[in-house]
Amino acid sequence: MELDTSIECVLFDLDGTLIDTALDFIKALGRLTAENNQPPVKDLRVQQTVSDGARALIKLAFDITENDDRFASLNQRLLDLYLEQLEDTEATLYPGLSYLLTQLEKVGTGLMVPTSQSRPQRPNRYGLQPPNQKIFSAKQSGCELSGVLRKTQSLIMELDTSIECVLFDLDGTLIDTALDFIKALGRLTAENNQPPVKDLRVQQTVSDGARALIKLAFDITENDDRFASLNQRLLDLYLEQLEDTEATLYPGLSYLLTQLEKVGIPWGIVTNKPEIYSRQLLDKLNLLTRCGVLVCPDHVSERKPHPEPIFFACDRLSCSTERTVYLGDHIRDIQAAKNADVIAVAAAYGYLSPEVKVEEWFADFILRSSEQALPLLNSLKFA
Repeated sequence: MELDTSIECVLFDLDGTLIDTALDFIKALGRLTAENNQPPVKDLRVQQTVSDGARALIKLAFDITENDDRFASLNQRLLDLYLEQLEDTEATLYPGLSYLLTQLEKVGTGLMVPTSQSRPQRPNRYGLQPPNQKIFSAKQSGCELSGVLRKTQSLIMELDTSIECVLFDLDGTLIDTALDFIKALGRLTAENNQPPVKDLRVQQTVSDGARALIKLAFDITENDDRFASLNQRLLDLYLEQLEDTEATLYPGLSYLLTQLEKVGIPWGIVTNKPEIYSRQLLDKLNLLTRCGVLVCPDHVSERKPHPEPIFFACDRLSCSTERTVYLGDHIRDIQAAKNADVIAVAAAYGYLSPEVKVEEWFADFILRSSEQALPLLNSLKFA
């Protein structure tokens, strides 16, 4: 699409916003820990810490404070190794941003946009009231939370919405289950004398299911004679891992669930994860009895992206589809939501690979952080 905006200037943060630099920091920190006979830090932990800077990475890797005598030298060595790594950098622009920069440059030369020009009002779905400049609507790519809501996302706020029901996908949307899959797949590759898969690659593949993890780890197709047995063994190891699960609710979602229950808005889960694993996970996290409905492939004849699972959930909760929100981190979740004619919210904070362009899913809204969920719900008011 062509760029058509009243904005005069666009500024970016660098690491984690404009450019994905995680792999460079992973390599530099890996060299530093090896030099100091320190166990390597999981790729996923490094990725999650990059935006906090080199000092935070030193604290993470060596479990020391800035008062430690070694801190300054370790920090400087990490910066030196990072500078060396930049000679053969593996950093990349995030998907879609290369095109955006080109478009900005295309329209920016010698062009001044009048600052008095107001933003065009675009139609909202389902009779939603005007957004009061809290959300900017973009029909082609979904609505993104504005700066106003982003700044307030971490504040404690009451829930005030016209929504009747909130449904979540499970892995990568409501609950971060990546560490459990990393451990289970690690055991499986070790059993088969296979090299371990990078944590980050596992995390990015979790939402595609166990079969995708087998393909990733063993580089085989479903026609391979080993595939079925490896897949079943992974599921068995995952079920064992759930006994001591390391899964957690995404930030802000525990508070959101409490707020939903406080005001009497039911919430549920619609997942392609089989019931045996879903129930075990939810039970361990004390969510099973709180969840208004759990819809797994065991309960319906069609999986997402078919709308049947969402219809089933809405029927069980006696909620209209027009006032139901469904959050998911995979394109099939958004397809299912739109097929069911519920409000489709893309969880872009979930298990997305760098190649995924969430804007092309055509969700109604896009959340870059799980903590934006409550502010988003508060913005949904029906006339």
